Amino acid sequence: MKEQKHSIEVVFTMVTFLMYAMALLMFVSLGAMVYRSVTHQMELHQTQRTAENYLREKVRQNDRTGIVSIGEIEGEPALQIRQNIGEKEYVTYIFAEGGSLKELLVSAKKDAKASDGAVLLSMEEVSFAEEQGCLTVTLQMDENHSHTFQIRRRSGSL
Repeated sequence: MKEQKHSIEVVFTMVTFLMYAMALLMFVSLGAMVYRSVTHQMELHQTQRTAENYLREKVRQNDRTGIVSIGEIEGEPALQIRQNIGEKEYVTYIFAEGGSLKELLVSAKKDAKASDGAVLLSMEEVSFAEEQGCLTVTLQMDENHSHTFQIRRRSGSL
């Protein structure tokens, strides 16, 4: 009888140890999932803020009548900023293509190709609209997250 009591104590100790080990493993995996989620949300928020600040600054730098307009590049909506460098006219396109927000500076006389744009940020889509002197921008970060903001123009409409 003494031996049987001893084996039950060993089994009880092992079961208790396994339960603690499984609980610890569950807490660690739950913590990792929460950490990944928080990190992903922080990255999305940082990308959103960076894109918004970048677009606001570009529009404000060029806030003169006839300089900033809404257009397209290969069928994608784009913000167009006209500028003269030396004696030549150039157009800067800001648009989303292939999962990225891109910028392209090209001579006004040449056709712009979206594939030539420099990648700025990761972004699915961007759209522009103008209403009563305000430029409304919608950033589609991924399939579940979008952000809309307005930029008030001091020079009037686009």
